[in-house]
Amino acid sequence: MSFWNRKFNSYLKEKLPRWQDKGWITEENSQLIWQDSENSGDGLSSSGFISYLGAIVMGIGVIAFFAANWDEMTKLSKLVILFSSMWLSYGLGGYFITSEKSVSIGQALILLGSILFGSNIMLIAQAYHIDSHFPDGVLVWSLGALTCAWLFKIPIIAILGLCLTVLWSSMESFDFTEVPHLQFFILWGLYFALIIKEKWVKTQHAAYIALAIWILWLCPGTILTGSLLSRKYLLLYFSVMLISLPGILALLTSKKMNEITYNLRFYLLIIFFIIFYLLGFEFIIEPKESRLFGFKSQIKAIPFLYSGLIFGIPAFLSMVSIYFFQKLTVKDVKNSIWVMALFSLLIGLEIMTFYGLYEPFVISALCRITMFMCLIWLAHYGYKTARKAYINLSIIFIIILLMTVYFTNMWTLMNRSLVLIGGGLLLITLSYFLDQQRKKYLNKIKAGDNR
Repeated sequence: MSFWNRKFNSYLKEKLPRWQDKGWITEENSQLIWQDSENSGDGLSSSGFISYLGAIVMGIGVIAFFAANWDEMTKLSKLVILFSSMWLSYGLGGYFITSEKSVSIGQALILLGSILFGSNIMLIAQAYHIDSHFPDGVLVWSLGALTCAWLFKIPIIAILGLCLTVLWSSMESFDFTEVPHLQFFILWGLYFALIIKEKWVKTQHAAYIALAIWILWLCPGTILTGSLLSRKYLLLYFSVMLISLPGILALLTSKKMNEITYNLRFYLLIIFFIIFYLLGFEFIIEPKESRLFGFKSQIKAIPFLYSGLIFGIPAFLSMVSIYFFQKLTVKDVKNSIWVMALFSLLIGLEIMTFYGLYEPFVISALCRITMFMCLIWLAHYGYKTARKAYINLSIIFIIILLMTVYFTNMWTLMNRSLVLIGGGLLLITLSYFLDQQRKKYLNKIKAGDNR
């Protein structure tokens, strides 16, 4: 059992009797919760970590050996060594797992086999001078990792496969296509389905990080490096994402999906505020041709009605989703009005940003103010729903936002040493004030006084 599982189990051991005494759970449910926690298969023990590290080091060593002796070997000897080492790793790994002699070593050997599987694809392609669509090799490697993770139920191989999925999508995005590589979601969805089916809670984080990389880097990067026709849609992409994410978050809180999408909603919140933060910079929303995007002349290429539908459809769906979400989970009508008012302001702000209706510094200031209001609402919502992670997330982004505003405005107005001194004092003051507020919220949540 891993360190984190032991820590969580000690927490449950302390809390379950208290929850049972308060009548929140029955004695039978308490035992079921404890059994499920004890049987969690997503942890990583110290011996397992060492085994995995050994497999990775050994895989690198095998690849280095072939690189050093590649020219001296015949094609037949290359194939014999490549396939025999891979199948030997798979065979020994399967033996150790099925015989239960050492499951951690068996899983490490399967991981080694998966690494060798990918190296075999690349080395065979090099030996026979196969230089067609090279991202397909990484795709096959990722599919092989998916098969191993599904057959042997090993979370770390799913993590390896997710890394390969991101690599495959980046190759396709930056080398072969000028539009977002949407095929990423097919392979990512297969991994996510496996992770949910096997209840690998910790492995979910790897899936969400892969998704965040695609949304924040691969998709915008593809638009930026594409043709001039694609480049003008970067600001549109950020705007539509910002409008759509609240509705997506609302849909994911439905009763059927609420439990399995908790971590996903947290990562989508992070993505939402990162995009919001980026849209506060003038160089992104600058409409002049001398800047990164040529919106001033190219905006006419998108008819008003067409762009209205682009903004209107996700805005309508999001507002409907938020309405039903508030009706189902929050009885406070004032809170619902607050959310809808913030979201309406967000939609108007994005329309002004896209069409350059005001000077960039005005829109930038409005973005910062609206983001700050959203963060205040998030902290309040985390307090009302007893979600400590939301409170901490809002505090982190409030500090980032305030420090960004301070440095971007003061850096050219004051002596830089004084700016740094003032920034340090401001940061210390902010950290003290926000930490006191956080403790106040958390103490009220602990006492049950958050209704």
